[in-house]
Amino acid sequence: MAAAPPPAAPPSHMSAALITFPSSHPYPSLPAPPKPPSPRPPQLHLVPRVAAYPAASAATPRRSASSTSATERLRVLVRRGELDDALRLVDSLAGLDPPSPAAAGPCAALIKKLCASGRTADARRVLGACGRDVVAYNAMVAGYCGAGQLDAARRLVADMPVEPDAYTYNTLIRGLCGRGRTSNALAVLDDMLRRGCLPDVVTYTILLEATCRRSGYKQAMKLLDEMRDKGCAPDIITYNVVLNGICQEGRVDDAMEFLENLPSYGCEPNTVSYNIVLKGLFTAERWEDAEKLMEEMAHKGCPPNVVTFNMLISFLCRRGLVEPAMEVLEQIPKYGCTPNSLSYNPLLHAFCKQKKMDKAMAFVELMVSRGCYPDIVSYNTLLTALCRNGEVDVAIELLHQLKDKGCSPVLISYNTVIDGLTKAGKTKEALELLDEMISKGLQPDIITYTTIASGLCREDRIEEAIRTFSKVQDMGIRPTVVLYNAILLGLCKRRETHNAIDLFAYMISNGCMPNESTYTILVEGLAYEGLVKEARELLGQLCSRGVVNKKFMKKGAVKMLDGPTQT
Repeated sequence: MAAAPPPAAPPSHMSAALITFPSSHPYPSLPAPPKPPSPRPPQLHLVPRVAAYPAASAATPRRSASSTSATERLRVLVRRGELDDALRLVDSLAGLDPPSPAAAGPCAALIKKLCASGRTADARRVLGACGRDVVAYNAMVAGYCGAGQLDAARRLVADMPVEPDAYTYNTLIRGLCGRGRTSNALAVLDDMLRRGCLPDVVTYTILLEATCRRSGYKQAMKLLDEMRDKGCAPDIITYNVVLNGICQEGRVDDAMEFLENLPSYGCEPNTVSYNIVLKGLFTAERWEDAEKLMEEMAHKGCPPNVVTFNMLISFLCRRGLVEPAMEVLEQIPKYGCTPNSLSYNPLLHAFCKQKKMDKAMAFVELMVSRGCYPDIVSYNTLLTALCRNGEVDVAIELLHQLKDKGCSPVLISYNTVIDGLTKAGKTKEALELLDEMISKGLQPDIITYTTIASGLCREDRIEEAIRTFSKVQDMGIRPTVVLYNAILLGLCKRRETHNAIDLFAYMISNGCMPNESTYTILVEGLAYEGLVKEARELLGQLCSRGVVNKKFMKKGAVKMLDGPTQT
């Protein structure tokens, strides 16, 4: 792996605006690099921190040698993943009275592994051998939440033989909030206070993030005030969650005011705080304000980090301003940061969008030469562009090289090339690639089969397309309107409108709602088969019911209906 070039030394005299964009594009210039480069500040993390598990009780009474050896065997079985043998051993330990405290740790580990395997009922059995151990119960609560069994988790917390701690409640509250049940989570907070367990900063941070999503940041501000009133001091992660909620609502001015007031709340903003507001400013295309804020963050000891630069590059590329984005990329090392794939990928996508494939390929080589190896997103971007550009053979070659490049292809990689092959009239090669994909352990999805069926229909291989349709149903996958439309179009092109109408009826009976394209295909199919009167009647009914837009239909079916009747 080639080493990244060392950061270039900043010039002795450098203006505040390192990068000056053309006057027609007033985008933010970068502040002068630090001297010397500051250590990299933390990355952008909006997910609340998770408190560590509380330590199990240190008071462990002496047990018999047999129970000690059984506990050790349990620990080994759990470590090896031999869950059924571990369960049988736990059943034998459950008869001990009182339960062995030494077994609590291995039992908690077993509960986690069983829940991760979807065996929450078996995990619940294990609690009998754990005694009054809060760590084991916390593992079970986490297992229920991970499986979406939130009501079971609530019942378990209510009936715990040992007092739940903050971690117990935080796990449950996080699970409820993750499923959009914020009101239930707030009820758990009330129960937590009623039982004398004080919420910590993690508790409130989880709730604040959920409240911002569900009820808006103004409601979150009330919860923030309640948090302070109860003596729980918010930290910078808490404030960043609220800041992000404000920006998500597009209230960038409010976010800037909140950011400015953070020191008065006893909390200095960090680089993450500034990045959140910068993202809001970039989204609103308020480039001058973004430039001022970047200068402010540098002056206040929060220099831009790679996340800051990546956001700026991404937003410039979305506006088609590739050259300014390239200039930003070149400046990143001067700030003590190392560009990563998220720095390069927006530029790669921009080159591909402009159909500059030679430049895109050269850009990938540049990435590698600088020690930043392309990821699967980089390669999928190239595959998509090559297929759209008609270079399907090059795309296949690249797909087969991915493993050697240290990046195994994923489902979307194969789907992209299969789509390119079918559109190029190479359905035979697409089917071969489908077989290859399955042989490598990748399970095709509805997109894969829809693409194959569409390709077969384009080549008038309707019977094979219908077999693909049947295979989708046999696999328990529900066909989409896109798949139905592909076969309907193939049947209509064959002048088998009667079969198309039968398939349309089957589609409705199976709960798949047609879209405007479905009706367009049927009207055009009737007209193409010479059934002009029927086509006009169907079109009139559809338009009168507001099912289709007549203006949209004029490009196809209506134009055909105005012509001579076909026989």
